[in-house]
Amino acid sequence: MKNRNFLLKLSLALLLSISSFIFLSGVGVNTRAMGSNIEAEVKTGVYEIAQLCAKSVIAGFYTDREISSTPNTVPPETTLPPVSDSTMVTAPVVTESPSSVISDKNTVSDISSGYEINSCLISLNIRGEQKQKEYTDRIGIIQQKYFGEITGENKVDLEYGQINNFTDTANEEVYLYASKKPDIVIEKGNAPQVLIMHTHTSESYEQTADGHYDPSYTGRSLSPSNSVVGVGAVIAQSLADKGICTVHDGTVYDDPLYNNSYSRSRERVQELLKEYPSIKVVLDIHRDGIENDGVRIAPVTEIDGEKTAQAMIICGCDDGSGTLPYYKENLSFAGYLQSSISKQYPTLLRPMMFDYRFYNQDLTTGSILIEVGALGNTTKEARNCGKYLGDAIGNALLNLTE
Repeated sequence: MKNRNFLLKLSLALLLSISSFIFLSGVGVNTRAMGSNIEAEVKTGVYEIAQLCAKSVIAGFYTDREISSTPNTVPPETTLPPVSDSTMVTAPVVTESPSSVISDKNTVSDISSGYEINSCLISLNIRGEQKQKEYTDRIGIIQQKYFGEITGENKVDLEYGQINNFTDTANEEVYLYASKKPDIVIEKGNAPQVLIMHTHTSESYEQTADGHYDPSYTGRSLSPSNSVVGVGAVIAQSLADKGICTVHDGTVYDDPLYNNSYSRSRERVQELLKEYPSIKVVLDIHRDGIENDGVRIAPVTEIDGEKTAQAMIICGCDDGSGTLPYYKENLSFAGYLQSSISKQYPTLLRPMMFDYRFYNQDLTTGSILIEVGALGNTTKEARNCGKYLGDAIGNALLNLTE
């Protein structure tokens, strides 16, 4: 009798657990990106499975059948370096009426939704806030540094701003393409023009501005408010406020597995480009990691009296293999942004990096990577940077409208 009571309780618990899973896991989040009809079908299907499983357990109780389960196994793979918030709950929060509005360009309000369309902003797969671990052993040193103009044979001077050319391409040729207006036409309206995503989604910042860091903090967090996802939200909202319809996707690619993050993000970007074929620009927002003999470097400047992290645009160059067929077009777009942003905010950007990097920049003619701040910067400095980036990028894109 005791065994029967136990099985009955177990069956009810199973039903409740699977039902909760629908709302608390990525099932709802991932299907929302594919449309409400598919989402409803998935939810209905999972409910039916849950009910069948529960009924099977109850049937086993009445017929004295033995119920057993086999745990899921995951193939071995290289794991992510230690994550700062290893005890965080990883299930995203999905609500039927979410709010991801940025009430102020520097403040991420509630971006806990899995999906939301707000004016010209479409937010997908944004995780809910997680409990932040406190790092109290702050014995490491953070050094703030302003990265100004460069000198030497690698430098390419644009009308505003510079390029650091690490390729074998002649500086004159780099300048030729980087100073050419990109063949991108931005359309105002409800059709998405820009995709903002994050291949290294958990890259995060310091929460305390005391000039020190805890060596156990590896710069990883699954909380949007402290990671590059929060910065991306600030940029995305700024673009939407200017009437540029933007998709901001917070899908996580680097946790729990870091290796092959770009392969996973590539698949997702291809899905989004198929779903939103009007997208012309893909911005992969990252956080740099600069460290010198144990001293973490924070690239900073001051704009309008605010201490602000500096950013760096990275544009890949084809190495002769043909894997980046649009690298010249991307270079034109990257150079255009470098010059436009530098004209409006002369100290916001570090010199652009032009190097043999891939970064999935073959998917559009407007694909670039932007490093916002570095490991030593604070979240506030990074968000300040996002605010000014969003403003300047938005203005630059508006100049590409017909």
